[in-house]
Amino acid sequence: MRHQYKADGTWDVQDIVTFMFPVSLKLNVIKRVKNESDRTAYPLIKEALFNGDKTVLDVVKENQEYFASTFDDISDVGTKMNICYLNETRTAVNEHVHGDKEIKKGQKKMILKGYIKNMTRNGTYVLHSVSRCIFKDDSGKKYNLTKGQYDLFELPYCWTSHAIQGMTITEEMSVFDVRKPKFVTKKAHAQAFWTAITRATTLKNVHVYVGESGAKNLSVASTIKRKIAGHKEYDVSKGFYDEENFVDERWVRKELKNVGRRCYHCNVELSWTGNTQFSIDRYNNDQGHTKENCSVICVSCNKGKH
Repeated sequence: MRHQYKADGTWDVQDIVTFMFPVSLKLNVIKRVKNESDRTAYPLIKEALFNGDKTVLDVVKENQEYFASTFDDISDVGTKMNICYLNETRTAVNEHVHGDKEIKKGQKKMILKGYIKNMTRNGTYVLHSVSRCIFKDDSGKKYNLTKGQYDLFELPYCWTSHAIQGMTITEEMSVFDVRKPKFVTKKAHAQAFWTAITRATTLKNVHVYVGESGAKNLSVASTIKRKIAGHKEYDVSKGFYDEENFVDERWVRKELKNVGRRCYHCNVELSWTGNTQFSIDRYNNDQGHTKENCSVICVSCNKGKH
């Protein structure tokens, strides 16, 4: 590729984008999409992304009719295929989707994110043995790894836009990081989003998260899930567990919103850490953590009751 340099000897921004995303720039979208609606939508979205002053978020909101959905509540993530821009978002989405389930033998498509000799970076492997750290590739070949090398693998639910170049995705997927990070140029951010949505065979399979700070919100979601999991374990041990009416993440978020994210006992603003973090309190301790029997208050007030 012939590079165009600026007067100061640096690369032009678009040249860098072309270097980072070579496949996506050459892709003919029409060959991938399934219907006339998409053949209309893709050129409109591309024009808005690259030939104007609109941000990716602006373009998504103006064209949301073409997508399966847009959502700003992180608890609504329901897809097993997700694409993001930031590595921190990838880690957070993987943890959120996988939840508290133990990683067991047979876990599919663990993504290799670092360098291991004779293995493919961003490749997918199956965990064959947890205790001995053995992975298998698609051909069945086994790789005996160390505990340190095990940490180079990610769960398979979220990929960066750079890693999925060349893929065709037929299942439903969600796209994150549509709010531009401060350190990223507008063109690079637009190209990353374009790369993500052009993996799909139809935009009706694409859900777009438009909320604030995906990684931060997913970390919050993990905190809520951990608390709920602990309460569930307790209720089961005491014979209180009521699956139908048990508190869930959506209930917690709704309750936090209802109280203006303030403790109704001391009026402190509820946070995610420390003594001001939210907790799920039961009115009647002889019953389980059901929606009718619980409220959200700060940890300090909850401790003070017992």
